Amino acid sequence: MTPGISIPPKNIALAVDTGGTNTRIGLLELDKGLICHASYPTALFRDKNQMAETLYDGFCGMLDSNDINYHRIAGIGHGSTGVPDFKNVTILDSPNLPKSLLPLDLAPRIAKKFKLKTMGVGNDCSFAALGEDRFGYEPKGVEPLPEGSRRSPGAFRISPYQIFPKKFEKKCFYTVSTGENGGFTDKGVIMGRPELGHGYGGDEDFFGRTAECGPNCKGVGHVEAVHSGSALGKMILREYKFLPSNVRNSQVWTQIDTMVSKGMNEEKLLKAIPKTLYDCARSGDPLALLISDWHNEKTCRVIGNILASGYQPQIIAFGGSVTKSMDFSMVPAFRMFAESVARGSKDYTGFQPEAQLPALAVCRDYGENHILLGAGAFVFNKLYGAEL
Repeated sequence: MTPGISIPPKNIALAVDTGGTNTRIGLLELDKGLICHASYPTALFRDKNQMAETLYDGFCGMLDSNDINYHRIAGIGHGSTGVPDFKNVTILDSPNLPKSLLPLDLAPRIAKKFKLKTMGVGNDCSFAALGEDRFGYEPKGVEPLPEGSRRSPGAFRISPYQIFPKKFEKKCFYTVSTGENGGFTDKGVIMGRPELGHGYGGDEDFFGRTAECGPNCKGVGHVEAVHSGSALGKMILREYKFLPSNVRNSQVWTQIDTMVSKGMNEEKLLKAIPKTLYDCARSGDPLALLISDWHNEKTCRVIGNILASGYQPQIIAFGGSVTKSMDFSMVPAFRMFAESVARGSKDYTGFQPEAQLPALAVCRDYGENHILLGAGAFVFNKLYGAEL
């Protein structure tokens, strides 16, 4: 928000983030960002009417508990995986949401209850990029990554040749979680819907097996198939099942043995394995360190894919569950990228001019709230513009 500009009376936005596992709602204040949020299991909702009623009640509870007058509500934004219909403010289809909820017109339903005119819907990564644009970084100068910042969200490194603008006008948010994708903004405007998760990442996983994308794609060589949290989980669990027990001589395998002995099912194992991998790397396990190095090289490839997209972001901010182990999953990749540039290598940058290489960051909250931030940012931008 630009200093010296008075805050309009309608300065609260309602935000919704619908995912396959959880649906989250939040309140954003124009000059403060996210002030409170709540989460519901998406499986709780039988149909759209029940979902809208439940979330409406949730919003009323948050507004009342924070003593916020309903007349201050500026509008509602809804971010979700899937295909948005901007005209009708609806999510038409999504591979992650129950069919009983689709097409999902949450924003119009809740807006009607609150008598709101301003509403919007958007793809989750595009909204997350919008959240980063309004509530994320501004440059402070060249900031290397000292050892003390290796595990602190918000630390970032730039290439030695970066020329800082006075303001980051072109930004990219990229999530590495169950799946992965990114979104771009330019001066507060969402730029296209690139499928970055389906860029090229390599035909084989760490163990030399074919890297196939998920059931909704099944393509080979996509970055999501080698780099996402689910890809790491599937790759390591598949190898664990393949190896005879007498040759499982890594902490990675013994940790999975322990989880299996405790009755953890496959779905929970797949979610737990990426963190387990980086915990083992942190303790010096050779296999975990090798997989971490391999994954960091893939992160550099992701950065290269982003540069090849043509949007030329001045900063790439990473979020998602995998970035929570940033000391091994992200920071070494940032250093690898910067050192490659310093050597004059074009392995990851192609023909990108050195002065235009982006800053690299891990979001302050690992991007956990970025879709909510973006849903609120959409409302504020629509009413007041990106500068207010």
